[in-house]
Amino acid sequence: MSSDFSSNLSPKPTATSGTLQNRLIRIVKAQTSLLVTDLNINNFIERSTEINTLIKVYGEDIRKHLFYYLLVDISRDLKSNSLQVTLLTSHLSLDQSLISLCHAFGLLCTHNTSIDLDALFACLGLDYFSKTVISVSLFRNANRQIYNQAMTIFRTDSTRTKDILTNTTIPSSLALYFIDCFAIAINDKVYEPTSKDLEWILTLAKRYPSVNDTYINVFQAMLLESIQKEEVNYLRNTLMMCKSQSLSAEDTARFIEHLVETH
Repeated sequence: MSSDFSSNLSPKPTATSGTLQNRLIRIVKAQTSLLVTDLNINNFIERSTEINTLIKVYGEDIRKHLFYYLLVDISRDLKSNSLQVTLLTSHLSLDQSLISLCHAFGLLCTHNTSIDLDALFACLGLDYFSKTVISVSLFRNANRQIYNQAMTIFRTDSTRTKDILTNTTIPSSLALYFIDCFAIAINDKVYEPTSKDLEWILTLAKRYPSVNDTYINVFQAMLLESIQKEEVNYLRNTLMMCKSQSLSAEDTARFIEHLVETH
């Protein structure tokens, strides 16, 4: 009986602080959505200030939610002069904001696979670097249309991005995030980098080293393997070309020697 009595007095399970925090974050996200819903020229400054305060108090998860909520609206009606675009781009000068924007784009493209990335990037007025970072973060998107768009944008803008990274210092957290996206895409075999890609991502990894040198070592090994593979393919294609031209063995050897010297 005493055991029954003691069990009745046992404290009831209570929500953990983590659970309460999650509930609070959900409430704040809902509050953020409401602040954006009826955004207009008269309340823009006040609402922006309130949202900034919520982000400052409750963290980057609120900005991620804000970006996603805004992107959904913006993608439906691509107007670069809209208040939604103004609000979103007002956050993009902050260190962590581009990482949060990548997260929001990931959610958007998961739920809406018909997104025109080029048009949306243009509407937001994103620079080459921002477009490249977001595109690389989308390599893992399961939808082929999104992947193809992201890869095309990356191929188009990566040279300019390389120049930006060479001449500009960016927050180390952003650089490491960018490198992480590359590494994950390569590891998941959704992206096969060229030797040129590996050269500049290796340069970036050396400039912004992580806690250990794992990335540097891996990228160096991959670069060497990639160069060797490209050289083998080059020589194989050369041999095929020689055969198609019906060159003699002596002329073929002389021709290959010349190509190797000049390659």
